[in-house]
Amino acid sequence: MSDRKIKILVLTADPPTLKPLQLGKEVREITANVREAAHGVLFEVVPEFAVRRRDLIKLLRRHGPAVVHFSGHGSEEGSIFLVSDDDKPLPLNAEALKMIFAEFKDSVQLVFLNACYTRVEVEAIAQEIDCAVGTEAGISDRAAITFAATFYNELASGSTVGKAFNLGKAQLKGEGLETEAKINVFAKQGVDYHQVRFVGPQSPTDIIEKNAKPEVQTETTGRVYVSYAPASIAETLLIASAMRDRGIPLCEEALDPNLRLTDDAITDVLRSPGTASGLLSLTRAAVDSRSVTNIELPMMLERIRHSSGFYVAAAALSNFDLGDTGACLRSNRVPVLIVPEERPSATEVAKIARLVLEKRIAAIHESLEPSEPLSLELYTRVRPAFKPGSALVLDWTERFQRYATPEAWEQYLLPALRDVVQALERHAPGRAIQADGRPSLPAAIGLGCGFIQPKNIRVRWVQHTNGRRDQYWGIDVARKDCGLTLETSAHQPDGADLAVLVSAIPRSYSRLEDAVWNGNDCQRQPGG
Repeated sequence: MSDRKIKILVLTADPPTLKPLQLGKEVREITANVREAAHGVLFEVVPEFAVRRRDLIKLLRRHGPAVVHFSGHGSEEGSIFLVSDDDKPLPLNAEALKMIFAEFKDSVQLVFLNACYTRVEVEAIAQEIDCAVGTEAGISDRAAITFAATFYNELASGSTVGKAFNLGKAQLKGEGLETEAKINVFAKQGVDYHQVRFVGPQSPTDIIEKNAKPEVQTETTGRVYVSYAPASIAETLLIASAMRDRGIPLCEEALDPNLRLTDDAITDVLRSPGTASGLLSLTRAAVDSRSVTNIELPMMLERIRHSSGFYVAAAALSNFDLGDTGACLRSNRVPVLIVPEERPSATEVAKIARLVLEKRIAAIHESLEPSEPLSLELYTRVRPAFKPGSALVLDWTERFQRYATPEAWEQYLLPALRDVVQALERHAPGRAIQADGRPSLPAAIGLGCGFIQPKNIRVRWVQHTNGRRDQYWGIDVARKDCGLTLETSAHQPDGADLAVLVSAIPRSYSRLEDAVWNGNDCQRQPGG
């Protein structure tokens, strides 16, 4: 076993012309917490004060650290401030930092820029170094010192970078300092910061966490999170439209090109039990995207391992080598649909949506009680709000301006209906279907025609009438003589003709109600 210690190089810079910081206290707290840790004897904290810009490379070469911690000032323009020979602040920007650390990537595994506004710098550094930690905005002295003390105590106790980061944030929250710091962790492509540690075997806590039973029971009727690179937003929106056509509810906030979700927001959405599944839209840009490969993909795989009912599907747009991402997907048994072109055709988009649809129906069918119906809703006028418990919500609002064009029916809506019916036949055999929603008359007829042929599907429609309880109509009930006769004759209608629609329901409503509603049985029997 080597006697060489793991060095944490702590660099400080506090130019007199800027607001003074408690850097000495931060160094003292980091040193004390490392020494007190279970494996603290294996670490050496090396402080360097008032670091000049021309000293940085020399110090990295001299000490050969595994961890580099900077404490000082940062700017919103994406630079940290070191010190000049005459004690004035000298900026060092993200590109320069990236170039410097690229030459020390064989030894440096973690960089922590504990200063204001360092996200841009650490994102650049994380392209070269395994892990980098920085701040989204300003950070107070108290928050900076509190987080750093907990973070390094955990690292020296054998925790992974991910676990140390999470516990550091928990400590901030426990002390009421979470509003004084917004800290992020980033990792190089292919690196999972929840697997990076500096010392020690797995702690008992790690073993318990690894072997723990699933903590999250996924709501199988929840929303689908679509992961994509911003450069491929146009292709992703085509896929999203096809998924809405087939009743798949989406995490719409992640699809808004004007709304950039923070890493914390993405993590919260993907960890939510209300997120039922994930779809990876893989382009060359997505495979190179830090957000996709270091946040969204790892979080989805974590859900597969630790959540019951969560699933992931992937579509590779353009036949290219997925590299490590492909190997990762294969090892986790994630189905990958290969699409020949990076801008997919309507047919290819439908295949992607169909893949997600089939997996969704299979998961929901498995989670329902045998007698419980699967709910299907259809909307054409107003986009429906997400409602937990609805298995399929066909959102056709973007296809209907006032009416859907013949082209929309042929290219999008009828294929979507066929996919829904076939998926229900194949993946939810024998399952009763309860249809609802606010469709236009043509859409309602189209939906009914999709189920009217003899199939292994029992479907009933809910009719809402103001002042009355809901009525349920189905085609799988026994026929009943209504007492009316039908006569037809050939006639060419013109403007002199009058059409009269006669309804027998109001007059006979009470009688029908007594005959149909029997206890808790809500099967509507058409008879008049």
